[in-house]
Amino acid sequence: MLKTLSTQIFGEVRTGTLTRLPFLAMIFIILMSFVLFILTTVLLIGIGEHVVSGDLQQAQKVITEWLSIPYLIVFSVFIAFVTFAQANVVAKRIRSIGLPGWWVILIAIIVNVFVLYFFAEKVASLLQGCFYLAVLLLPEKTIK
Repeated sequence: MLKTLSTQIFGEVRTGTLTRLPFLAMIFIILMSFVLFILTTVLLIGIGEHVVSGDLQQAQKVITEWLSIPYLIVFSVFIAFVTFAQANVVAKRIRSIGLPGWWVILIAIIVNVFVLYFFAEKVASLLQGCFYLAVLLLPEKTIK
């Protein structure tokens, strides 16, 4: 099961498709892995502060040392994996609708950046939410 899960998230970059329910499940898994990573980071910061006996200055020093270059590298790699996984899953769903997956994502990113630049952030967030809702709700292409 783990192999098929990783294949659905990271594999079949050019040819894979997803129906609605697996798409929703994959997006949920990706989102939960991101939330779990952030919560683990916050928990480790809390543990680090507790270990230094609540001394605020010493805790800040320890946290600053811990959140340095190695953590930023790990965080950047994790964000790259999450971003690719999310884009790949969305591309698969778009392909199942009958459109070219990666091209639609590229156009959506360009439109979102344009809206973000010329309008407000809330408008861009609304547009992104509408895009995900459309990707989720549009029916699959029927093969005749």
